[in-house]
Amino acid sequence: MELNNVQIQSFLKYCFHVFRKSFLFIMVASITASFFAFFTTKMSPKIYRADAIILFVNSGGGISFGGASFFSGSSGGSGGIDGNTIKQILESRTLLEALVQKLELTRILNKGVFDSVEFLRRKIKIVNFEYKKILTISISMNNPELAAAIVNCAIDSLEEINKKLKLSTDKELVKVLDPAVPPLLPSGPSVRNNTISTFVCTAFLSYLISLVWFLIRKK
Repeated sequence: MELNNVQIQSFLKYCFHVFRKSFLFIMVASITASFFAFFTTKMSPKIYRADAIILFVNSGGGISFGGASFFSGSSGGSGGIDGNTIKQILESRTLLEALVQKLELTRILNKGVFDSVEFLRRKIKIVNFEYKKILTISISMNNPELAAAIVNCAIDSLEEINKKLKLSTDKELVKVLDPAVPPLLPSGPSVRNNTISTFVCTAFLSYLISLVWFLIRKK
């Protein structure tokens, strides 16, 4: 059954009527929820993101390391070290365990070695811009100094693996374009975004509740 224009206009008028009748309820609910979101976001720990940008050089050498095979498959089987290979090494358990030992993360995080490694695996983000020969390494934590130290230590450990296993024919596997520094400003959570989104969502849900309530009462 298709709705004609008269029915559509009648329904829209009814929706506007419900909005007028429920305006006070919608505003009280939305403002209350917004204040709650504002104060909870203010009191929540700040998150700081540390980033580093590295440039990699394609060079010969494929190797099996730590139970994982590191080789380039994007150059027609040439066996060169590419961005995906470096990403795999940075995500390998051997490198992450080296970070845990060097930075004494078991003591700082109050976790065991396995849990600390899994924590790093979840937190460290690596983006490979293969066409630009660039990788970005980042981590978000509530400790800006530790975040920067983890990213820079990961790059140092990468070079140590390169020297030990001779992954690259070059002296350096990567060149650091922009090392990680402790961020001064937090990357989140955003008080303004959380407050505004909470207000909008609560207003919408409050209006839907009011509309359903009026329709039930009308029947």
